[in-house]
Amino acid sequence: MKALVLLAAFAAAPALASDGVESAGPLSDADLLRLLTCGAVPGGPCQSDPVIWPDPGNLTIGFGPVPAGYPAEKAAIISRALDAAILAVNGTGTSVHLRRVAADARPNIALRPTLFFENDRVTDEPGVEDGAQIGAGYVYVYWNASNAMTKGTILIAQDIWPGEIDSIVLEEVSQSLGFLYDIENPDYEGVSIFAQNSNSVTTLTGQDAAVLRLYYPK
Repeated sequence: MKALVLLAAFAAAPALASDGVESAGPLSDADLLRLLTCGAVPGGPCQSDPVIWPDPGNLTIGFGPVPAGYPAEKAAIISRALDAAILAVNGTGTSVHLRRVAADARPNIALRPTLFFENDRVTDEPGVEDGAQIGAGYVYVYWNASNAMTKGTILIAQDIWPGEIDSIVLEEVSQSLGFLYDIENPDYEGVSIFAQNSNSVTTLTGQDAAVLRLYYPK
């Protein structure tokens, strides 16, 4: 299953699970940005208001803790993938600067492995509402009344395939910046980190980098 995103309103209102937004053919950078940030098809209305980090130059992200029983080798791969994702995001020429900190340093975004398997409904996971269904990767974010994000949690399922870890971690980190919808479009499969039906992209280039620069200009 493609990684999932869950949106959480500032007042802990019912959460909305996002899914792929269908489109056809190449999109303009502006149309792709709207699709990824508010779920709008080209020329159509938003499904939800865009949310954004208010101080993108000082974003922190932490890894762990790794729960007892989680495969140690897989956790190490996820940790390395997080380092690579941070470098990828920071290299796109935006105002975003991600900095890795310790898990207990109250990071803006927490990324951690979980003992839950893909398609499980999570319980007792800090920063995530009970009952949410996890994919191979999963993002849960909060924002305030000004649509400014306040915290995010990324979970990585126990049964994630090692060959997809780099792609899924990069996708989850990218989506935690406010790109909360996937694109369902054959033109973007194997090309965009945000493609609904592929987990093969491991870089932020082309339109992916362009929409990040549009959303977080220097």
